[in-house]
Order: sequence, then structure tokens, then C-alpha cells
Amino acid sequence: MKSLHLVKTSTGATWAFRVMRDLVQMGEDVHVAMPVDGILVQQYKDAGIVIHELNYSMKNELGLTDKDIIVGMVAYMYAPKKYLGEKRGLKGHEDLIDAVAMIQDKYPNMHLVFIGGPWVGAEKYEQEVIAYGKEKVRNVHFLGTRRNVPDLYQDFDMVVHPSHSENLGGAAESLMLAVPTIASNVGGFPDIVIPGKTGYLSEPFNPMSIAKAIEKVIANPAEAKQMAEYGKAYLHDLLNAKKTSKDVYDFYRLIKERFDENNTR
Repeated sequence: MKSLHLVKTSTGATWAFRVMRDLVQMGEDVHVAMPVDGILVQQYKDAGIVIHELNYSMKNELGLTDKDIIVGMVAYMYAPKKYLGEKRGLKGHEDLIDAVAMIQDKYPNMHLVFIGGPWVGAEKYEQEVIAYGKEKVRNVHFLGTRRNVPDLYQDFDMVVHPSHSENLGGAAESLMLAVPTIASNVGGFPDIVIPGKTGYLSEPFNPMSIAKAIEKVIANPAEAKQMAEYGKAYLHDLLNAKKTSKDVYDFYRLIKERFDENNTR
């Protein structure tokens, strides 16, 4: 018996892989149509699943070519907390819009792409950001909430995370996918986005600083990609569950040993 499956991502959907693997083990001839550049592709092949290329491209969707420069941002839109005096959203969408507006005349083939819809209750703010973006930037695209985000990353020349406050945030996501990454110098970002090694840092609330970082990536695409590849390997080690579990265990053991020493004096 032959079965054909459709999977829209080759970087996730491990559940689909397990089902198809089990079918192969039961003797079925299993075929799947999927993007062929994701991290799960080799696992599908090793399991005896026949892969047929599913050629989705964000560039095709937007009518862009390889000559275009695509600057991406992937984040929900969080409305500013006016009662705290905030004038712009937490994720810095407006800062990135201003940054691209500053240099768009220099790079007429540059396109700004936003992925992510409004966080709960931020629908009005989302419309304000869209209006602001279309007013300031000629080539801007708002794709809203998408369920195939990992597959969209492949077409980004760079991803910017201009947050005003953050933990590791989406920077971990873009680096794990080896996409050149720019992040604001806040929170946990500097722990993984290391200038000159894994990516580029910009100053928060500072569109000019973001614009300069974008220009660095445009001027040195090979170097930016090389750093992103190193960032992927670096994060794979840093966020390894076995390693971090051992680090936490060692930390608590050290605390206990010092506590015991103090109590025996």
C-alpha cells in the first residue's frame, strides 16, 4: 500500500515523522511532500520515507527575487503600556520601521517583512503599527500570524529583534536556523548575540543604531552568514538540555556544600 502525506515544514512536525516512520516499519510505501531544506529531512530519509520537494517560498508569495534584500522581524505586537509612560511597543516594531526608513533610499531593493499578529488586546495597536509602517517605508509587508514561521526564515537576509526588554527571545530562534541576527543590547540577548562572533547588537530605542547594523549585514553578507552558522553551533551547545541540567545540579551542589561547611564551623 502506498500513502502520500503533505507536511508544510521540515523543521518541526516531529509527530508527523513518527507516524510515517511507524507506517514504514509496518511495510507501507510512504511518500511525503515537504520543503527539503529543514533539519528533519535527513531523519525522514533515514527512516525510508520518500521525499518529494514542496517548493514554498516567501519570495514567491511577495513577488520578490534573489536580488532583493529582505529584512525580517518575527514577533507578536505588544501595545505600549501608556500608564507606565511607554510610547512604543515592547518589541520595538516602530524602531525598526524608523531604521529602515533612514536607509531605504540607499537600498531601493530592500524589503521589510513583519511576521506576527497582535498579542491579546492589541488589535488597535497592530493597525497603528501597520499604518505607521506603510507611511514611513516604501517596501513593507505585514504577513500577520503564520503557522509556517520556520519555513519563512529561509528567505530572510537578516532578522532584527529590536526589543526594549527581553530574555533570549526570538534571537535564539533565528540563530538556531543560522539566519544573520541583529538584536538590541538588552536582557538575555547579549548572552547569545555576541558581536563579531554570532551576530550584531544595536542599542535599544535607537533606530540609527539598528540602521548601522543592517548596513553591516548588507555590506558583508558572507561574514554575517558565517557568524550565524557559528551562532547555531554555539546555541546548540549552550542550550543542550543535558549540559544545562548538569550545570544546574553542580550549582545547587556547590550551594549545599557551602551551607554544610558554614553549619559545621
